Amino acid sequence: MRSFPRRKLCQLETLTSAPTPGLLQPMEQDPDLALSTFFSPKISETCSVPSDPLVHCHHAGPERGTGFCIFNNVAITAKYAFARWGVSRIMIVDWDFHHGNGTQEIFWQDGRVLQFHTHGAGDYPGTGWAHEKGAGAAEGLIHNFPLPPHTTDQTLEKLYQDRLVPLARAFGPQLILVSAGYDAHKDDYLGRMALTTEGYGRLTKILVDLADELCDGRLIFFLEGGYNPVSLGESVAETIRVMMMPPNHPWV
Repeated sequence: MRSFPRRKLCQLETLTSAPTPGLLQPMEQDPDLALSTFFSPKISETCSVPSDPLVHCHHAGPERGTGFCIFNNVAITAKYAFARWGVSRIMIVDWDFHHGNGTQEIFWQDGRVLQFHTHGAGDYPGTGWAHEKGAGAAEGLIHNFPLPPHTTDQTLEKLYQDRLVPLARAFGPQLILVSAGYDAHKDDYLGRMALTTEGYGRLTKILVDLADELCDGRLIFFLEGGYNPVSLGESVAETIRVMMMPPNHPWV
């Protein structure tokens, strides 16, 4: 994947093969390979990290897997960044149609993590209500926005501009991780929202610009849900297209 001087990007890809006996082995390597892209001068600024389709999921909690999810790659990567690379502030953004309950649970009291979740109100797994704000050192750092059916691009884009951008600037993340599910697409078979492929591109542009502004372009996308192969493929391609834009490039 091409990158630019101020933007170091890494896209985690999904393999179509079934889980292998060495399922745990990639989890020992992927976070370091992805994060080395940002923090080690000895590693190339571009990379593509394959991982098993049942590994990277936001429903997996600290003790068990749920909702098609075995391991939580976003949480694993965040914890690895804290331990290995000395990162002290990470923002996790989750735009999957289903609430990232596992991610929320894992960092429920962790003051180093700012979370921003948008998802269908009342849909699986039934969590992610506005009053769920974290506890202890993380109280007020978890932001949940349960949304009604047929929510559109305009609603999400305004929410990101009006709420996410100020929160991110106040928090000052050194790394941004995105649970990028595409099941809020209007053509998805399970989700009940009305986002479009271009809408995902516009959300990506907001995050890319924030990463360039706040953390030297340190932005990693993790593929989550998406149950229509056509809209999923088109939306992922649009995300990558926007990620490839040079810094400060106008929207096209």
